[in-house]
Amino acid sequence: MNKKESVPESIFGFILCFIFAGLIYNYFEYSLWRNLGIGFFILGGIGSIYEVFNKRDTSAQSNPVSQRYKTTIPKFTALKKFKNADIEFKKIKKKYKVIAAFYNGYKFNLYEDTSNYKLAKKQMEGIVNVVDKNLNEIAFGIGGSFLDYPMIISGMVHFKYVTKKRVLEVNNDLKDMHHKGELLDFDDTLMGVLESILGIK
Repeated sequence: MNKKESVPESIFGFILCFIFAGLIYNYFEYSLWRNLGIGFFILGGIGSIYEVFNKRDTSAQSNPVSQRYKTTIPKFTALKKFKNADIEFKKIKKKYKVIAAFYNGYKFNLYEDTSNYKLAKKQMEGIVNVVDKNLNEIAFGIGGSFLDYPMIISGMVHFKYVTKKRVLEVNNDLKDMHHKGELLDFDDTLMGVLESILGIK
């Protein structure tokens, strides 16, 4: 919702979002995108009514304004393991560039406005199809597993593909997404990837 919307428009948006959520629930079969769609419209509805009391910009942003969660990443200590891995070191760096592009291009503040739905969906797909895919290939190549994701991400900072500050900002937002997913029953695949990235056991 933008700052110029009136109270009636915000209330109408609130009602409309819950109507769409109900339609998706009743007419679509269970799937990741069904649950994400329902969750997105519910969050959009909550954001709409929230605007009645607190007018603020909810457009997608490249940098966070404020964040609810604070995450950490481990110190990178796997350089020798990386250089002695089955996967070539240059291939690891190539995959780091792909993951870093996701982190550097990450958009915040996507869940307050239903007009961000397509962008939010694309970003969630990227978590599974881009970030998880490349982290998994690196982990497999060094003889590790999904448990090594936080250390691998730390390596991306070590090799200066992305700043530690940026990684923490994105991971903080991913933790918020994970929290929403627990409340709204997001797909198990997405939730599993988020847990691997964040080191949630």
